[in-house]
Amino acid sequence: MVVACSNQKSLSIQAFTLVELVVSLVIIGIIVGITIPAINMVRESGRRIECQSRLKNIGLALHSYESTYGRLPDPHSGTGNSGGNARVSDHGPLVELLPYLELDGALASLDLPRGSRRDPPFEPPVAAFLCPSDKGKGTNYRACIGSNPVVYNGGKLPTDAGGGGAFEDWIFVRLTDFKDGTSNTIAFSERRVGDGRQNIQEDLWLSGFIGPGFDVRRDRVNRVKMREICQQYSSKWGFYPYCGNDWPSIGLQHSWYNHIVTPNSPFHDCMLELGIGAAASGGGSVKASSFHPGGVNSCAADGSVKFVADSVSTMVWEAVGTRADGDTGSLE
Repeated sequence: MVVACSNQKSLSIQAFTLVELVVSLVIIGIIVGITIPAINMVRESGRRIECQSRLKNIGLALHSYESTYGRLPDPHSGTGNSGGNARVSDHGPLVELLPYLELDGALASLDLPRGSRRDPPFEPPVAAFLCPSDKGKGTNYRACIGSNPVVYNGGKLPTDAGGGGAFEDWIFVRLTDFKDGTSNTIAFSERRVGDGRQNIQEDLWLSGFIGPGFDVRRDRVNRVKMREICQQYSSKWGFYPYCGNDWPSIGLQHSWYNHIVTPNSPFHDCMLELGIGAAASGGGSVKASSFHPGGVNSCAADGSVKFVADSVSTMVWEAVGTRADGDTGSLE
C-alpha cells in the first residue's frame, strides 16, 4: 500500500492595516514637510549670493566711473551735465554705469530721450540689475539719495538741503565728500520691483497725481511727518504699480530710494509732488526691500556688499544713508 504524504506549507500574505497605512503617510508627510523648506532655503541662499555678486559688480563699476571722472554719477544726469553719455537726457546713475559693466549694447538700445516715457512699455530688462529672488522686470538696485525727505532741490535752492546721500540731485559728489567714511555710507540697496498689480510692499502713492498734494519745503515735511503722510494717505488712494520697471529713468519711482524708514518696513512708500516755480522742492519715502528673509543686500560707497537685517535701528539706518552728517553709523 502506498501512502501519499503531503508536506505542503500554508502561505499567508499579511497586508497593511489601516492604522499602519495612516502612520506611514504621516511619516512621509513629515519628511516632505522638513525637506522642501530646507531645499527652498538652499535655493534662496544661492539666489542671495548671486544677488550680492551683481550688486558687487555695480560697486566696482561705480569706482571705475569715479576713477575716470573724479566723481560719482549724478542721479539726475542730462545733456550737458552727464559724464560719458551727454546725449542721454534725464536718466539715473545706472545708465552712466553701463559701459563699466560691459553693457554698451544696453546703452545703445535705450529709447531716448527719457522725457517721453509712458507706463508701460519700458526698456528691456537687464539681468545685471535684477536680483534672482525677484521675478520683476526693471531694476532691484537703487541709488541711495539720503535720509532726508527733500530729494529734489534742482540746484535752485542752495538753502534747501537735499537728501545728503551718496547720490544727490544735480550735485557732483566726490569721494572726498564722504566725511562719514565710504565704508559707513550706503550707495545702493535693493528694492522690490512692481509687477503692475497693486502691492503695498512694491508700489508707492504719488501725491498730487492721485489724491491730495503736498510740498516738502512749504509744508515743512521732516522724516516723522513724511512717514505719517505716506501711511495716512497711501491707504486711501491708488498706487503707482510699476516701481523700478523703467530702470534708466530718474526718481523715487524708478531708480532712487532713501533711508526714511528701515528695510522692509511696514510703512507705505510715497512720493510728494514738487512745489511751484522758484519754491520747487519735492521728495518722498521709498524704502529698501527684498524677497530675502530677514533683510536686504546693500553696497557701501567703498564697494563692499553687506546684508542688512530688517531689525537694524532707525538711528543707524539713517546715519548710513548720509555721507557727511556727522552721525557715523556702522553695519558691522
